[in-house]
Amino acid sequence: MTAASCWVRRSRLGLVVVGLAGATACSDEDSGAAVAAPLPPPELEILGMQPAGGPAWSPGDPCLERGRDASGTVAVSLGPNPQPGTLSNWTLRPRYGCDDSRCGYVVLRVDPGADGGEALSVSASATSVALPLGSLPAPDGPHTLRAELHHAVSLTAFTTVDGVLAATVEVEIRAPGGCGVLPSADAGSTD
Repeated sequence: MTAASCWVRRSRLGLVVVGLAGATACSDEDSGAAVAAPLPPPELEILGMQPAGGPAWSPGDPCLERGRDASGTVAVSLGPNPQPGTLSNWTLRPRYGCDDSRCGYVVLRVDPGADGGEALSVSASATSVALPLGSLPAPDGPHTLRAELHHAVSLTAFTTVDGVLAATVEVEIRAPGGCGVLPSADAGSTD
């Protein structure tokens, strides 16, 4: 055996020994199992809304128009999206589509009440949720839109120490054309 091959074998053995020492340093003292660092809670935001055939809504806009289709559909965009079709620290799957504690679907509620009821509720396993605002009993006027994450198996809302993890916006909903011309992001530009 040459000196070089002997050094390689000793180096590999040294890496294995160091790796084992590192694994035991990060283990549960009682069971010896490795302890993973806890994941931060999922994140959820309403990033924007796009009425069918109408002007886009962004957080801070004064009103949202219903879509120009028969159902008054608005596509609600949720995030943050570290990868397309995903949410931060949450895997989107339909009901009963997974059994992980950080896996499930989104419930979008319009005018949620303290009693658990709402004027409209839609669930989806996507970051863009179609919301048929025309099916509301009184579609025009002030409304609360609330997005919640729900577990795929228990069907319950994901909670943190602060309560149900949710994103909420208050918005004035109007008929198509009712918002007038919304200011654009480059309004006032001299270009």
